[in-house]
Amino acid sequence: MNRLESILCSFKNRKIKDIAIKVNNETISVNFPENDKIEFTGVKSFLFVEDNNSVNINKRLSSIEFFESGFAEFVSYDEDEMEEIYAAPNFALDFMDRSLLIEAEAIHIGGKKISLNKVEN
Repeated sequence: MNRLESILCSFKNRKIKDIAIKVNNETISVNFPENDKIEFTGVKSFLFVEDNNSVNINKRLSSIEFFESGFAEFVSYDEDEMEEIYAAPNFALDFMDRSLLIEAEAIHIGGKKISLNKVEN
């Protein structure tokens, strides 16, 4: 995955145009002013983690990291389905005042699709 890490590194400190979350399509797209895009597909979960003390809305991607086996596990409860939902994000996108954690099966970046294999314990 060194190749993916080097590609992701090229997006650090770049300004973000917008983030499009399409829950029904299981996709999250991060769009840049230069018409570049990173698209996460097969999105199983995502979570915004915000710094409540911050009022700065920084639209700059300070870092983007990939963790092949996930880096944490989150549990939430779906009241409609009456079941627990487990998530193990494998991407972390960091901004000045918040982070976006994403669990995805593939990433489309630089015109290429990279399928991701998660190591199960």
